[in-house]
Amino acid sequence: MCLVIFVVSNGVTRGLERAVKILMPLLFVSLIAMVIYALLVGDAYKAVTYLFYPDFSKLSLDAIIVAVGQAFFSLSLGMGALMIYGSYLPQEVSIPSTSVIVGLVDSLVAILAGLAIFPIVFGYGLEVSEGPGLVFVSLAIAFANMPFGEIFGFVFFVLLSIAAWTSAISLLEPVVAWLIETKGWSRSKSSLLSGSVIWLMGLVALLSFNEWREFTPFGKNIFDWAEFVSTSVLLPAGGLLISIFVGWRLSMFTLSEELNGLRSSLYKAWYVLVKYLAPLGVTLVFVESSGLRGVILGFFAG
Repeated sequence: MCLVIFVVSNGVTRGLERAVKILMPLLFVSLIAMVIYALLVGDAYKAVTYLFYPDFSKLSLDAIIVAVGQAFFSLSLGMGALMIYGSYLPQEVSIPSTSVIVGLVDSLVAILAGLAIFPIVFGYGLEVSEGPGLVFVSLAIAFANMPFGEIFGFVFFVLLSIAAWTSAISLLEPVVAWLIETKGWSRSKSSLLSGSVIWLMGLVALLSFNEWREFTPFGKNIFDWAEFVSTSVLLPAGGLLISIFVGWRLSMFTLSEELNGLRSSLYKAWYVLVKYLAPLGVTLVFVESSGLRGVILGFFAG
């Protein structure tokens, strides 16, 4: 958090841009090295089959909703991060082109991450569906038993730390920007105060695994509740409100000015999507991820 606060407090040019220019290439190069290593020492065939061989029998509505929810999380939709970063773009930069590039690069990195992890998972008989324990427990044990495992294990966890660092920077910036614009605080004060509050909240979540592990209101510990509220409630709710605001509140003139790189036919198709289909789709994700579907079905069944 100190590193995150340091980067954000230095502003967009001296802090965010400088960090991204250094960390992103380092992240990508390390990821490529991990993919090559994993394919050589792990079970590449099983990993590739698992990742890319389609099983259409599992393509249900629930699976689609889960996939859309994962896309929300992966692309930082509904968090305000993309809006803040977008507000710093020069006027001549095309928002449609940038959006396509972001989506493609995000998908590429996700595929590479899968190719870096799953060959090792299958090659060393690890459980695929283990969740966070797969990375922090099983993979650590597997690295200890691999050729050059200490080196590549170190690279892997540095890679994971960089990914967490860059993600945390993008999540702190919207809070800092809001404090600067609404409260008139300096960037340093806003970064230090908001970062400290977030660190304390993280400390509370951490304690739910040890000192406060017995405190489980409604069957969830503090960490589980924090994860549920942030990813299953606030994230889709934020996305829903953003799509409604863009589709129903912003003027057509403002939208066409900002999306000047989009052809007329594509702009019309995009406008229909964002005004009608996006709110409906996000509502489905929200109902599913928040557990409201069971409540609604139970209400009508009753």
